[in-house]
Amino acid sequence: MIRIKNLELRIKNLHQPQRQSGFTLIELAIYLGILSILLLVLSSFFNSSLDTLMQSQATSPTEQDSKFILNRLMYDITNTDTLTTPVNPGDQGQILKLVHSGVTYTYTQTNNNMTITDNTGTEVLNSPQTTISNLSFKRIGYATGKPTIQIIFTITSVTTAKSGRDTQTFETTVSLR
Repeated sequence: MIRIKNLELRIKNLHQPQRQSGFTLIELAIYLGILSILLLVLSSFFNSSLDTLMQSQATSPTEQDSKFILNRLMYDITNTDTLTTPVNPGDQGQILKLVHSGVTYTYTQTNNNMTITDNTGTEVLNSPQTTISNLSFKRIGYATGKPTIQIIFTITSVTTAKSGRDTQTFETTVSLR
């Protein structure tokens, strides 16, 4: 006679479903929904940041160049010895000639740039990120008084933002000391 020790007989319960590893279709749909919302928010934030960057890149050069050009013109005009062009009150043109310490400085618009020429050569006053247009120098005041110059110019950014190119027109008046 044969004896079997510790014989176990296991019977599957057919009424209890087996637990399988993985995700259910409902869990997967919820995860995809949450992921979609998160990606939508992140892409919206990224687009907003990109728009702000483009606007900043369009505005910054126009502001920097305009400040530099206006400061340079004001310094040179107030410290000049003689104003040679425009000659008479009421005269207007795209050329401004000044003599300071024996050196003639000529401001003009050339190829959408504002340039200054002196005895050492010609320099462009605006950066490559901007263009200059509608440059005008007008002598105002009385023939016997201190010469006063009205300066008008438009500066435009080369970079195009969502709202378009940044364009600003400046008008100022500067007198000799």
